[in-house]
Amino acid sequence: MEVQGEESYHAFRDALRELMHQGRVVLGARGAIVLPMQKQASKLIVGKYSQKRGGFGFVVPTDPSGHEDLYIPKGEHGGAITGDMVRAQITSRNQRDGKALFEGRIVEIVERSQKSFVGTLAKLHGEWVVMPDGNTLTEPILTPDAASRHIRVGTKVVVELTTYPETGEAAQGVITEVLGQQGEKDVDLKSVIVQLNLPGEFP
Repeated sequence: MEVQGEESYHAFRDALRELMHQGRVVLGARGAIVLPMQKQASKLIVGKYSQKRGGFGFVVPTDPSGHEDLYIPKGEHGGAITGDMVRAQITSRNQRDGKALFEGRIVEIVERSQKSFVGTLAKLHGEWVVMPDGNTLTEPILTPDAASRHIRVGTKVVVELTTYPETGEAAQGVITEVLGQQGEKDVDLKSVIVQLNLPGEFP
């Protein structure tokens, strides 16, 4: 917000704390300041999306006191991947064991969480793909540039997304780094560094 100078920053911080105390803004993921649940449009929830292996997922609200986690059925994620900040719409409300269960669909991706992924190079139905590690992105990533890179199937690589997955469409990316074969020296370590978005170099 371009707040400069020690005096200006302290005034800004105090004003922000007062707004949070009044409930007019809340602290979201990665320190983002977002509107609270009661100020958002009807039946809309802002939160972080988490996808499971079965293709379904959940939106965890930035304001946990405002709403329960929202269940997102398979095919209703709107191209979001685990860790993305999203806006979701409640589509139904059910009861199970006396507890309210809310179901919905993602209508907007507010902020993407990750662009680079580690995975294993493979060939599916004649197309080069990277099978991503971890649970952030569970579907294969198309990597047509692998055909000209002379990289062997089974190699661990880093792929940077050029297009994110849409409903019915796979993500696509380019290979930015070849890590080596799984189990080789430092390959697993580098894989974890990229997966968890850790800084690669330290002073």
